[in-house]
Amino acid sequence: MYGFVHCALADLVLSKFGEDVWRSIIEKAGVELDGGSYLIHKIYDDEETLSLIAAACETLGLPLNDVLEAFGAHFLEYCVHLDMIAF
Repeated sequence: MYGFVHCALADLVLSKFGEDVWRSIIEKAGVELDGGSYLIHKIYDDEETLSLIAAACETLGLPLNDVLEAFGAHFLEYCVHLDMIAF
């Protein structure tokens, strides 16, 4: 999975819940970030993506469907904000 997806997830969590929650998700997922953040164009193992999503569900106390729906809505906004998609 491209780091862009992870960056969008980080942006969602940071904007809605703050840095402490994001750090907790990273820790629960067992992720070690080089330089403290994901690189947009780097390809990460899909297992890391799934671990992040599972950790987000656990940390936020939300079911998978709710987390994925929130992420999907935020992903579009994130892409538009970065001028990745134009309407």
